[in-house]
Amino acid sequence: MTSKKAIGQTLSVVLSILLLWFSFRGVDWSAFMSSLKSCRWTYLVGSALVGATMPMCRSLRWRHTVLPFAPKISRRESIISNYVAYLVNMAIPLTHEATRCIITHRSQNGKEAPYDKLVGVAVTERACDIVCILIIFVVTAILSWDKYGLFVVTQAGGPRLRTLLLALIAIICAIAILDLMSHKSENKAMKAIRSFFSGMHEGLMTVFKLKRPLLYISETILLWVIYWLQLYLGTRAVPGLETLGAGDVLFLTLCSMLSTIIPVPGGFGAFHYVMATALAGLCGAAWTDGIAFATLVHESQTLALICLGAISIAFIPPSARKEITTKK
Repeated sequence: MTSKKAIGQTLSVVLSILLLWFSFRGVDWSAFMSSLKSCRWTYLVGSALVGATMPMCRSLRWRHTVLPFAPKISRRESIISNYVAYLVNMAIPLTHEATRCIITHRSQNGKEAPYDKLVGVAVTERACDIVCILIIFVVTAILSWDKYGLFVVTQAGGPRLRTLLLALIAIICAIAILDLMSHKSENKAMKAIRSFFSGMHEGLMTVFKLKRPLLYISETILLWVIYWLQLYLGTRAVPGLETLGAGDVLFLTLCSMLSTIIPVPGGFGAFHYVMATALAGLCGAAWTDGIAFATLVHESQTLALICLGAISIAFIPPSARKEITTKK
């Protein structure tokens, strides 16, 4: 591991510890332990099992998108690569897409699944996720305007979102300038950049070449239903949260997705703090109940994904396993 990667990993761990400290510093530990002991384990196990199917659903959508240029990729290979990618992402944040692309690239001997095209598909997937998040924003505001609508509007006009949008615009402009420069240069490095952007663009366009677009839409809807159902079952597992309705859990689903933006290993700290804040500040739940909910749901799903990811490692090509361990 290079010094830059080591520094980044260290800062990520420190951020996770700080968020965990902020999450648990005001907890009534006797009430917290009482919430854990009174957990309805049937609902919690159901939540973990539902959450564990999420990478499988995402991998099937991923395969459906890469089939136009990688027709030989199997469902088994897609599912295995996704579970391993989630496992790696727990240790090193924001590496899920790169890991999945590496495994798929190596599994298909490179020529059948070019890495640049796979990256383009990954970007398309994330763009689709952003669209879904925006739709959930709108649906949540419509269903519960008096409860969440004003909050959504306030946050939408907040300085943090404006900063994020400006950063995204700057990144897009930088990529466009780099792409333009590569087209006008005969330098070997620039040619490599031009080739990568060309493949990435082709990967992005695969979503418009799908033979069964309704299947892609159905898989996307199923994916978000899984996210919602996992949290819904989790609220039923913790006494004090069973009164939350479908709209409340929809808002929690949105908060859960937003917590994944924070670059911490496995979501530790980020998920706990965001979910407890949402439950206490907007759903009226006690902070201790919110932390108990976040701890039970997050740790149960993490354990399930670690087990499935560890099993999946045995089935990926040795070349992909070596590249992941050396580059990450």
